[in-house]
Amino acid sequence: MPLWMPHILKVYGGLWTLPGNLLVAVGKDFEYVQVEYEGVKYIVAKELVDKIFEGEYSILETFNGERLIGKEYEPLFPFFSSKSSEGAFRVVHANHVTLEDGTGLVHQAPYGEEDFALMTSMGISMFDYLDDQGNMKEEMGEFKGMFYKKANKYIMEDLKNRSLLLKSVDYEHQMPMCWRTNTPLIYKPIKSWYVKVTDIREKLVKENEEINWVPAYFKQGRFGNWLADARDWALSRNRYWGTPLPAWICEKCGETEVLGSFAEVKEKSGIELKDPHKPFVDEITYSCPKCGGVMKRVRDVIDVWYDSGSMPFARFHYPFENKEKFESKYPGQFIAEGVDQTRGWFYTLHVLGVALFNEKSFKNVIVNGMALAPDGTKMSKSKRNYTEVNVVLDQMGADSLRLYFLSSPIVHGEEILFSEKFLKEITATVLLPYWNSVKYFLSYKDQFNWQYTEGWKSENLMDIWIVAKLHQTIKSVTESMDGYVLQKATKDIFDLIDGLSKWYIRRSRDRFVKGDREALNTLHYVLLELTKLLAPFAPFISESVYATLTEGIVSSAKESVHLEDYPVVDEGRLNDEILINMDRVRDICSIGLKIRDDNRLKVRQPLSKVYVPISDLQMQEIIKGELNVKEVVFSEKEQTGDGLISQSDGKVFVSLDINLTNELKEEGMLNEIIRGLQVARKESGCEVGERVSILYMTDSSEIESIITTYEEKLKSNVIIDLFEKRDTLENGIQIKVEDKEVMVEIKK
Repeated sequence: MPLWMPHILKVYGGLWTLPGNLLVAVGKDFEYVQVEYEGVKYIVAKELVDKIFEGEYSILETFNGERLIGKEYEPLFPFFSSKSSEGAFRVVHANHVTLEDGTGLVHQAPYGEEDFALMTSMGISMFDYLDDQGNMKEEMGEFKGMFYKKANKYIMEDLKNRSLLLKSVDYEHQMPMCWRTNTPLIYKPIKSWYVKVTDIREKLVKENEEINWVPAYFKQGRFGNWLADARDWALSRNRYWGTPLPAWICEKCGETEVLGSFAEVKEKSGIELKDPHKPFVDEITYSCPKCGGVMKRVRDVIDVWYDSGSMPFARFHYPFENKEKFESKYPGQFIAEGVDQTRGWFYTLHVLGVALFNEKSFKNVIVNGMALAPDGTKMSKSKRNYTEVNVVLDQMGADSLRLYFLSSPIVHGEEILFSEKFLKEITATVLLPYWNSVKYFLSYKDQFNWQYTEGWKSENLMDIWIVAKLHQTIKSVTESMDGYVLQKATKDIFDLIDGLSKWYIRRSRDRFVKGDREALNTLHYVLLELTKLLAPFAPFISESVYATLTEGIVSSAKESVHLEDYPVVDEGRLNDEILINMDRVRDICSIGLKIRDDNRLKVRQPLSKVYVPISDLQMQEIIKGELNVKEVVFSEKEQTGDGLISQSDGKVFVSLDINLTNELKEEGMLNEIIRGLQVARKESGCEVGERVSILYMTDSSEIESIITTYEEKLKSNVIIDLFEKRDTLENGIQIKVEDKEVMVEIKK
């Protein structure tokens, strides 16, 4: 009964492998049928019958694939018929058989990775009928000397002439490609030296259980699955460059010796080896200890992954020296690399660790995902589908790039599409606010001649909150770092910077303007500890800021922030109640500001009243200042009424009275004038705290009235010595107040 195997076209894309067929693989749990078609009987998978046969056919029998296993068949070509004594030309089960297309019976030859593994597991010795140029060797009869692709045509004709081909079908399938020339590659069996990984497979799996993988699913998933099916490691490579394989074989009797040191080479040959690489090591020969013949080194070099996997002990020149140093550092505490290293560095480290030291070689590992081009494809120099890294570094800086990756899913083994937009957002929302907070501190430090004080203490609620927030962040970042959860650690630092710059500094501005020592002490302390916390994540800006905050200020400071101890949480400075309440206050203020925005009410326009579910008076004062209202009223439920607008986020609510009296409108205009004058000061190049004279002119009687009424308040808020009206100005700056305007000129 012939077994039909045209699906070879699908698997290998060429008939040139068919003369080397040794096995036919089936799925033992699949259903197969015996079909009679045009007077010939065939065995195929039941599910694929309609795809294979055209016209009338008869199903004679249905049976399970298990029944086929062990059956012998007659090979289509006689070149390797002697292999039948090794168990060839039989039907076997293989997990890689599918019912997607083909026939459900898969041809096996020495030119496929899965085929090779299956045959060697059955004890069938390998052979290769292609020479190094891809031409058929002498034993291939009428096909000898043919390039393997050219042979496809003649093999097809031979099958037709012998009536062994039912039909041929063209399939598209993936082929390995040369990364240098982008031309197809073929798998080819060659003689190699192996590490017997299968002997330690169970120990590899067991030791993997003791490793902390981040993300965790790699332990049992991609890496665990690879270990469970670990194969013997083909150690040798037939290349020139690389670490020479230290094996010598006798030309006469085949005796083999593997030498383990320079000293052993000298002992055997009497020659001191100064350079262990080709061609020098190949010149070393010595007498065979068994027959007296010549021992010559094999031509192979070692797989470069062996060099990488040797890192833990090779860096100490162990076992020849540094025994204590190596043992104190092994296994390694932590490693990190890309997801592709589950079959590369992670694997060879693990194999060599278990093989040589009977244990894992690392305790913790972070698996990084891949950064793809913005279009979702692999970054490629030839395609030029990404911005050169040096350009990114020049434009954005290394810290931005580091924080971008550390805060992204890439540190949890996931792919990301590289985005310069997000990179710019990191700069705009993290690094600039951090840097501006430092500049803000320095401006008032110099203005009020602030001096560093150890052991300071503040009773101010905002100071207590930001210090508690700092230590909460130190605690969470430390816990995340201990668990190797870098994304959360990074985002927690981002949150602290956001709270410091957008909340603490803004809500404490009046205190800084007055030179409040407790506020300056607090800001300096938080910035310094934040800088230490940020240092491993953004080392360059942290180093600069640390020097700025300590040189000539803190006598006990280190030479570098990277020589400092990492911040340790002070449990006494944590305050969960204040942290929780402040979060509620910030939520309330966000809702209140949204109500203002929805109703086109600027924050500089005072409002009369807001109802909130916060009873703490200090917290109410913060809400009062942030929302610019005259009164904060505690309420357990939303309020209704004329001009009362209520909104909720599901946790807290805000009921804001947006009715405007004449007094409120006038105060709003005053605030707009103050804001305009401050902008004019800045545009005129005035320093913070610098006293100036201001000349103004306006046609608005309403603005004139406000300036006259609130002249002293204007002088105090804008630091003005002289405030006078003029009919003309030399260099006026326009200030818009609603639909009115006033021109001002700054005199230093």
